[in-house]
Formats: sequence, structure tokens, C-alpha cells
Amino acid sequence: MCQVYNYPNKNVWRCGRLSVVLAFLAIVSWYGVQDGFHGQLTASGEVFNAYDYTAACHPDFLGDWLIVKNLENNLAVLVRCNDTGPWYWDNGWKHKGYGYVDLAQGAFETLAPLSKGIIKVQVELVRVGDILGDK
Repeated sequence: MCQVYNYPNKNVWRCGRLSVVLAFLAIVSWYGVQDGFHGQLTASGEVFNAYDYTAACHPDFLGDWLIVKNLENNLAVLVRCNDTGPWYWDNGWKHKGYGYVDLAQGAFETLAPLSKGIIKVQVELVRVGDILGDK
């Protein structure tokens, strides 16, 4: 059985019970134009576009798709991991079981204002084979 999920950036078909490979809580920050990454090469070799729906994640997720849901307002966005990082946070959250994801500026703005800086989210890892296309 398939369902269509409408994300602000893409309508996606998700089929079957195994579409979500991994789910975890994470702290999300953003990077983009202001910090000089716009136009630089990502770990995947692509040129980083701060307004795309992409993310920097653990290297194991490079090339994978993530559904990132803001726990405060329930807004969700679908992003592709095309970069790696961040590696370390010195704010105490690393001891509370959270993962870490850096969203491109455009993706973060879909979930919360940039002035928020960081937000707590739920992340679902979805393999490419589970994303069947646009509707």
C-alpha cells in the first residue's frame, strides 16, 4: 500500500512498512550564505546551494534521504544528505542521545526561522529505493 506525503519541497510516494530504515532524535542547525559555504564543494562533490533541500550528516548517510520533523511545530521537510558533518557540539546535548544534522539554509527555513539557530527534530532515514517519485 502506498501513500503520498506532501512536503513543502516535494510530493513523495512512500510504500510499505519498511520505508523508514532508521528513526532518531536530533539537534539541527543550519549553514548557508552567511557563513560562506554557499558555492563551495560538498563531500559528495556537488556545489553547495544554500537554498536547496540538502543536509550535512554522518558519512554513513551520504546520498540518503531524510525526513526531518520539527518537534515544536510538526513541520517536516525531505532532504538529501550531500555533505558530512557536524562532528562535535560543546553544549551538553551530545550526552542526551541526540544525533546531529546540519540543514541547508533553505531547508531549515521551512521548519523554523533562521534566528532560532538550532531546533530539536525527529529524523527518519529513507533509502532511495523507497522514494518512488514525484506525484
